[in-house]
Amino acid sequence: MNSRRPTQAARAEKTAWLAGLKRRDGELEVLRALANGKVNSARHRAVVAFLRDYDFLDSEHQVVYESVRAIAQKQPISASRLAAHLNNRGFPDIDLEKYFEGTPLDLVKALDLARALYTLKV
Repeated sequence: MNSRRPTQAARAEKTAWLAGLKRRDGELEVLRALANGKVNSARHRAVVAFLRDYDFLDSEHQVVYESVRAIAQKQPISASRLAAHLNNRGFPDIDLEKYFEGTPLDLVKALDLARALYTLKV
């Protein structure tokens, strides 16, 4: 037996780790789309509703999702509104830049990605 070959357990652990990375990246992309999308659109509401029972792998993503969902019910989302909402909930140190940088997915792709996140089990 070659000792340099990864064991089945090691391969499974690596696969789970990679799935976790993909899932975290996917969560971030969906949240970026929600933070930058038109909150009064049916698509935005569909993505928010679809994720209502989703267990975010990254606890920060869960907190940001909850604030995005709450803000979107009343007004458009902005970095300053999100920061204020998070601060009021006791999360003042979340770096919001990553949620607003670059070009986010459109909401159709975000909904597709949200559906796919349910299949990426860790």
